[in-house]
Amino acid sequence: MQDPSNPRPVTRSLISIAAVLLIAALWPATAHCQQADGATQSLKILPDWDPLDPWCALDANALSSCTGTYNCGAVSVPCLPVRAGLRLVAAGMGQRNSDTGTIEVRGAPPESQLVASWLVWGVITRDPDDPLIKMAFIDDVSVTGQEFGRTDEPCWETDALQDTRFLALWADVTSILEGKINGDFAVSISGSSIIDGRDPWTGPGQTAPLDRGHLVEGASLVTVFADPSVARDAKVILHKTTDLMIGAANYDLNVPTLPAATHVQQLRIGGDGQKQNLDQALAPFKTSIAFDDGPFLVLRGAGSPIDVYADWQGTDGGPINQLWDTQLTSVSASLLPELNGASSYKVSYEPDVDSGLPYDCVAVVLHGLSVYSLEP
Repeated sequence: MQDPSNPRPVTRSLISIAAVLLIAALWPATAHCQQADGATQSLKILPDWDPLDPWCALDANALSSCTGTYNCGAVSVPCLPVRAGLRLVAAGMGQRNSDTGTIEVRGAPPESQLVASWLVWGVITRDPDDPLIKMAFIDDVSVTGQEFGRTDEPCWETDALQDTRFLALWADVTSILEGKINGDFAVSISGSSIIDGRDPWTGPGQTAPLDRGHLVEGASLVTVFADPSVARDAKVILHKTTDLMIGAANYDLNVPTLPAATHVQQLRIGGDGQKQNLDQALAPFKTSIAFDDGPFLVLRGAGSPIDVYADWQGTDGGPINQLWDTQLTSVSASLLPELNGASSYKVSYEPDVDSGLPYDCVAVVLHGLSVYSLEP
């Protein structure tokens, strides 16, 4: 997101690209996002940038056969007798300039079984060690978050936000939900500098002095559940990918060998996406995925057979606080012929380079994948 009073097209400057790559060298969490070349906007994965392993990979058989806790990657979840194959549901809220909001989760069918749920949020701060950043509440129950990663602040380019960082955090909230999947969940993140709901796009609402507190971008609830209509070989895989994306980027993501499936869900969460705003239009994003070395399928944006609307539009934020995205796209596996047996997938974000418009900045926090077939 660029400061509306400074419409400099960030990624058309090779200096800006060099700065982002320098950040990638200094902070390992950003080293997996390959920015597009400033002149050609080409998309490619550099061979010396390692693919990301899963943050958590789950399936029903593994959870049902273990005892105690199951190490699904970087985190563990309780072992339990899972009744069916796993799926993913997610929803979020924009929280800029406010201290509370509601995450409305829908989509799990009746008789579904809660397996695991995480609250994920992002903040802009000058003090990454401020303990308030890690404090959150869901339905009035406090949780303490852990850092996912950090990257540069998403291009506000104002004096008030000089020397700030974007931090992504997460907390396990499975026990708080008490088996509930669908519902309206009250969420608040502590320590925001502004909590009166003012417009972040104009006047003093755009930024805030960060000598105290921070700016909350938004929060998402990511839930894994057993769906009684899904086959047991289904897999859910999550990757933490906290990078600053300016313009285009590719992510190369390792996955456990995927089963033959009929359905795919792909999840992406991040801060500072936004709709076209004020007098500054931005180049629209399109999002594509591919498995192994197969062709890319456009999930959202120009040319998509599923959803032609631009991605990263800040749709969690309602009419004003357009600064957070939780996008879960469902697609028939028949459109992705290389899915069966794949051990990796790629996510590609590409702006409309022919539009002549400046490019958006997005702090990409999390990617998710759900691969499943329905029981006959």
